[in-house]
Amino acid sequence: GAILDGVVPVDYRGFVDLVTQNPRVQSWL
Repeated sequence: GAILDGVVPVDYRGFVDLVTQNPRVQSWL
């Protein structure tokens, strides 16, 4: 998404890992 365009790749991967490990976050997305 446009909001994540400025995020550092490493931080983005960490965010993805966080999302994949949190069903509540997946539902929120």
